[in-house]
Amino acid sequence: MRLDRLLSLYVMLLNRKKISALDLAREFQVSVRTIYRDMGALETAGLPVTSYPGPQGGFGFIEGYHIDRQVLSFQDILAILSALKVMGSTLANKEIYQVLEKVKTLVPFEKTPGIDGWSKRFGVDMLPWGRESDFKSRLNLIQTALFENRQLEIVYLNGQGEENRRVIDIYHLHFKAYSWYIMAYCHLRKDIRYFKLSRIKEVKPLDSYFEYNEKLASKQENDSGESSFIPLKLHFSSIVKARVYDCFPIKDIHEQDDASVIVETLGDMSESSLSFFLGFGEQLEVLEPEELKEKMAEKVQKLIALYAKSAVSD
Repeated sequence: MRLDRLLSLYVMLLNRKKISALDLAREFQVSVRTIYRDMGALETAGLPVTSYPGPQGGFGFIEGYHIDRQVLSFQDILAILSALKVMGSTLANKEIYQVLEKVKTLVPFEKTPGIDGWSKRFGVDMLPWGRESDFKSRLNLIQTALFENRQLEIVYLNGQGEENRRVIDIYHLHFKAYSWYIMAYCHLRKDIRYFKLSRIKEVKPLDSYFEYNEKLASKQENDSGESSFIPLKLHFSSIVKARVYDCFPIKDIHEQDDASVIVETLGDMSESSLSFFLGFGEQLEVLEPEELKEKMAEKVQKLIALYAKSAVSD
């Protein structure tokens, strides 16, 4: 543990001209006395550590000390920092921030202000509004289980609204189409399944572990499910144009002279897709295929019957 701290101290001193013992103690959750001992150890190891007295004092390296920072190009470093910053904003993982500090040591001194400016102007947050703490907590549990090949017990709400308890072996965690998903082997279904994180009501790490099956994982990764998709042709009014651009690839969207749009894309007729299309209300007309038009009409008739029954009872 102390060796890791000494390495992190070294990196922080490289990145900053001066930092106080109190700030270092807070960062590493140790006493100020421990920081002084660590600085002594770095100095004994031959590193040019110097101290600055006074209220604004602290520790730093002597003027002119540097390491070769030309291992990667400036654009390479920005790309790495961007990826790390995305991960850091999503997962409450202290190691990510320590890696960020280490990568910053590769930035040439004359370009350090550029990195600081970029950091203030670039940000990505993949957590849902109002649920950041809850999601981050569950993501950390899932990430730890993923790294350790630890089994999880979850309470999951499926697409039909059915709630059940399952034991899963996590193979992948990924973010796609505005949502977090887990690809895992489900012991209840005896097969690989995809679980939407927002539908996991409870998650509990178990004391049991699993062996990662590369063949099973790669088979599922290569099966995108697009083979079951069919061509769809949809006509949207201009009122929902912005939402259409949120939901479909630009190449599939064709703007019309009256400002409406026609979308020609691939999709399916699952319950979730039907619910998605119904969410556009009268602003969407299904042009093709006929089977989808019929299914949409059935859904609408059921809604009419539901509200007609409710009106009669009132």
